[in-house]
Amino acid sequence: MLETPPGGTFFQLLRRGTGVVLEGCVFGDGTTVVRWCTDKAPTSTVVYGIEDGVSGFQRFMDIHVQSHHNDVCIAFQRGDEAWTFEQQVPVEARREKLYETLTKVINELNEISEPTIPGVKDY
Repeated sequence: MLETPPGGTFFQLLRRGTGVVLEGCVFGDGTTVVRWCTDKAPTSTVVYGIEDGVSGFQRFMDIHVQSHHNDVCIAFQRGDEAWTFEQQVPVEARREKLYETLTKVINELNEISEPTIPGVKDY
């Protein structure tokens, strides 16, 4: 797992196929503030504080990076120093997540209407 960056570190989270989805800053005590990048207003700004000994940055990572089954890159900058963290999810894990999502959608569709595709209820 990625260590909490030092205070005064700014970062951007990029998702494959989407680009920059949020910008953030890590404070000296590990508190992390993120702001979602969107064309629609208002955007959401969230503060992740220390909870049960876990830094705000680690809480942010658990919720928005580690729990997702997609490729992400976090670009960090602190003064003149810059570095990146990349999470690449194996293809098999992506397939499993896609299968779970599609199964859920098919089941929800079956609950609200009769299937229009023969055999859909068999899933």
